[in-house]
Amino acid sequence: MSYELPFKAGTRLIEFGGGTAPAIRPNADIRPGLTVDLVVDFIKPLTAIPDESYDGIFSKFQIEHISWRALAGFVGEAHRILAPGGIAVFITANFLEQCKQAIAWFEAGRSIQDV
Repeated sequence: MSYELPFKAGTRLIEFGGGTAPAIRPNADIRPGLTVDLVVDFIKPLTAIPDESYDGIFSKFQIEHISWRALAGFVGEAHRILAPGGIAVFITANFLEQCKQAIAWFEAGRSIQDV
């Protein structure tokens, strides 16, 4: 399956979770490998990536591996590394359900510190 991505030529892009077959480089993933440029733990702050350092983030079938308890922090980190006007594209199988669970968690008065 192919996707038409909204990124313009020459923009600073990063892929989250590209594994052994990244579509974009640099590729940040949780496990090291020949095609992994940056090893990160997506449920922790992405301190190795500076603020506003990318114009676009692409991720395919990665976000569903993040616990709904850590999802708000992950999305916050993605927002932090995007430059103003940046675009994040997350392709996933069950993102809607994760969002519903995260909303319920926060509506119950819990915060990311409770995770």
